[in-house]
Amino acid sequence: MKKILLLLSLFLAVSVTAVAQTTEKASKNEAQKAMYTCPMHPEVKSDQPGKCPKCGMDLVAKKMKAEKHADKFCCPMHPNEMSDKPGKCPKCGMDMKAMKNMKEDMPKMKEEMHKNMDSEE
Repeated sequence: MKKILLLLSLFLAVSVTAVAQTTEKASKNEAQKAMYTCPMHPEVKSDQPGKCPKCGMDLVAKKMKAEKHADKFCCPMHPNEMSDKPGKCPKCGMDMKAMKNMKEDMPKMKEEMHKNMDSEE
């Protein structure tokens, strides 16, 4: 009976330690996603809070643009037409593309547009 309690206690201690380490790694990853910049000098960027080396103001947390619109959809031809879900562009009828994929898809779309323009001439 003592062996079972000892093994159970050991298992519990190892489990708690593993969960604590996983939580710590996740919170560090979340902290790294934040970018800090000076309100007066946007070129000054840091991955941690602090003071601007140019003017001494506190650096302000900014979210990356990719994260800001990662769950949005937009028209490749009319990027100002945005939606929370996939669908058709109200201006041209093209399929709305996921913003998170736009950066990867843009070179392909530009190449296709140039091919179409060259073939029309």
